[in-house]
Amino acid sequence: MHINTTAEALFTSQSPCSFGKMVYIMDCKHVLKKVRNNVLNSGVLKSSTRLLTLPTTDTIQWKMFEDCYKWDRRNALQLHRKLTDDHFYLSNQLKMRNHLAEEVLDEDMLHLMLQYQQSLGEKGSVLNGAVDLLRQTSVLVNIFKDMKAVKCLNDPMLDQLQQVAAWFKDWTCTALSDPSKPMKEKHKLSMSTQSHEDIQSCIIGFCQLCKISITTESDMYITPGLVNSGVVENTFNQQRSTYHGSNTNPNALQYRQALNSIILGQTSVSQKANAGKSRAAAVPYHCTMKATVKSNKRKSEGTSYKKIKVIRL
Repeated sequence: MHINTTAEALFTSQSPCSFGKMVYIMDCKHVLKKVRNNVLNSGVLKSSTRLLTLPTTDTIQWKMFEDCYKWDRRNALQLHRKLTDDHFYLSNQLKMRNHLAEEVLDEDMLHLMLQYQQSLGEKGSVLNGAVDLLRQTSVLVNIFKDMKAVKCLNDPMLDQLQQVAAWFKDWTCTALSDPSKPMKEKHKLSMSTQSHEDIQSCIIGFCQLCKISITTESDMYITPGLVNSGVVENTFNQQRSTYHGSNTNPNALQYRQALNSIILGQTSVSQKANAGKSRAAAVPYHCTMKATVKSNKRKSEGTSYKKIKVIRL
């Protein structure tokens, strides 16, 4: 992407095969996991590698999310019923699950954080940074789960995405321009450079895709809920576990045979895959094969068959 694009190109480049323009879009599911992982590493403990600080000097710490979850569990009726211990006490395998990151950064989590902040009274101002972050991430989750197609460039979803991209860009520029701190400390105030770049690629790249594809001459629409790599991950999961089993190094013939089985007979998707519980329904491979009906009638000369009428009582 760095080789083929520039800052002015906005994550687009000319295809080497003369197919028109190519757009570099980071999968939103992976972007949300990166955002969650950066918050996971943010805190004041010795094990924390970051202390995310917004331009308003408000901090974002993972302990805020944990305390909010524990407060919600003490309620008679939980405000965010999807949250479990797996969302906050993550292993290396749980960090790869898409839905665990989405449900910690969606609008339900924003509502829960606002209620928790209100319950703290005057001390609730310490959560301003977490609330500001959730206002932005909840927009990303909602838009990239929405199955409503973008049909025109005046769609309000594109304006919302542009505002989110500007918010993250302003955060990065403010953190790196602080002259009172060394460069090593500046990078700890915001998310990693790769994460910020992926956020811009996800948002700006999607907007550029809409500008290129949606024209007055064509009737092409872009559905945000389908712009993801879920179908690729599900296919890879079936290749790795369902068909090959313990064979970790299949040859080309084995891979082709398994891929044909997936394409022709995909009926189940593992719920343990990264995209297994994704609410954004990626278009699956599906092929309906109708078997030929064989007739048991024997053809013989001079023999006529009469229709039999069956009456069921």
